[in-house]
Amino acid sequence: VWSFHDITEQRQAELKIREQASLLNLATDAIFVCDMEHRVTFWNRGCEALFGWESHEVMGRPVTSFLYVELEQLKESLGTLKDNGGWDGETMLLTRDGTRITVSSRLTLVRGKNEEPKSVLAINTDISERKEMEARLLRTQRMECIGTMASGVAHDLNNILSPVMIAVPM
Repeated sequence: VWSFHDITEQRQAELKIREQASLLNLATDAIFVCDMEHRVTFWNRGCEALFGWESHEVMGRPVTSFLYVELEQLKESLGTLKDNGGWDGETMLLTRDGTRITVSSRLTLVRGKNEEPKSVLAINTDISERKEMEARLLRTQRMECIGTMASGVAHDLNNILSPVMIAVPM
């Protein structure tokens, strides 16, 4: 007895998923997907470049065990994610060598067929360099303000002491 099943639609769907995954691998942002137990189900090449872990090393591992520094902030962001369906902000993450980096993170809740939460899509952009430059700029501006204030104080003291200096020879 022979039985045939048309799997054309299934093959097309699998091909579409593979194409989309390869497009995500071209992105420079670190993109990963976790299930609702925080286990990694997708890890793109941007993640490999930014964090240092390869895809096969993190698949199935909970991101809370190797990536997130501030678990309280993660809990808050996941609470907002469940309420609103999305969250974006800045957070500190760890690289493979233990370096802390600041990232701009966008979390999106992916829902299943019955609208139940299925997974979390995370898109992270490294902003460590930008944050460091902002801090340097703020320090420079602070020093400029201190210099301007010191100049003003010196000028005022000079104005006060000028009559005294003129009267001393008399």
